[in-house]
Amino acid sequence: MRGVLAFLVLGAGFLPVSSAQEVPCLRRSLSVTAVDASRKPILGLTAADFEGKFHGQPVKILSVAPDSRPRRIVILLDSSASMRGEHGNYEWQMARAMAEHIALEGLPNTQVALLLFSNNVTEQVDFTQGRKAVAERLEQIGMQRDFVKTSVRGQTALLDSILSALHLLETPTSADLIYAITDGEDNRSHAKIKDVERALEVAGVRFYASLFSTGFAGPGVRVSRLPGITSPEEIAEIARATGGGTLGLIGMTPSGYVNYQLSDEQKREFSDALQRLYLAMIQNYRVEVQLPEPVKKWPDWTLRLSNEKRKRFKDAQVGYPLILAPCAAPVAQD
Repeated sequence: MRGVLAFLVLGAGFLPVSSAQEVPCLRRSLSVTAVDASRKPILGLTAADFEGKFHGQPVKILSVAPDSRPRRIVILLDSSASMRGEHGNYEWQMARAMAEHIALEGLPNTQVALLLFSNNVTEQVDFTQGRKAVAERLEQIGMQRDFVKTSVRGQTALLDSILSALHLLETPTSADLIYAITDGEDNRSHAKIKDVERALEVAGVRFYASLFSTGFAGPGVRVSRLPGITSPEEIAEIARATGGGTLGLIGMTPSGYVNYQLSDEQKREFSDALQRLYLAMIQNYRVEVQLPEPVKKWPDWTLRLSNEKRKRFKDAQVGYPLILAPCAAPVAQD
């Protein structure tokens, strides 16, 4: 959607698993998405429809199947001062409504939890309380007239909060997700981007984010930021590296100004974009591969559709983890 949505990145995450074989850690289980040019999931793919390479050598695709495992999503809602927006607090209202929307969406076979954060995590509704408790709390927040004044304040510790969300999952698998609704400008965290990426990669958890615009940039103008403050682009890169995805920049108009008061047409287009993001979260494949050699350090690799499928689905995208955790990493079990 021109103006409201500046970019949409889809992807998926992975989880290394150990296996009884002569060289450990060669067999991996990955969560992979494949979408066509309209960003709709490509269904019915098999092992013959993928090909991969690691260090220039072919990766053996052992199996491909729809991922039907139960999912857990930790919703991270940014309640720092920068999310208030201008007069009317439209930015905050939209962010809160988006968190409530996914809680009410009823994604199949999916549990949700909620963390609100600013300088740190300020409120938590965990998985034991259930989806209904998450939705009800977000509805209550929307009805509290003084909530913005008293509670949407402080700086933004997004990276630290991602690690808190990871801790909430306790025993994560590649079926688990963290979904942040934020402007992506972290000015408080102690954690570094690389630390967060690697923690997510080792755990196998995919990271998704809906990213809000932070102000006027002007057409084609890159916003300069103070040292130590992350940008929405850097947060999007975390999602891409872990195999997740991002939606945004929400609110940015073609002229570079921010506007959260959407027309009816923009609302429909935005709703469609959210649905595509949700489908990327839940309509994925579980792909098992065997690497040609053990993984050292943190290497990248490639996975794509076969030549035949690329011809059939032009401009298709495959979402997968770009970096492999080394065999020495204490990875979680599937």
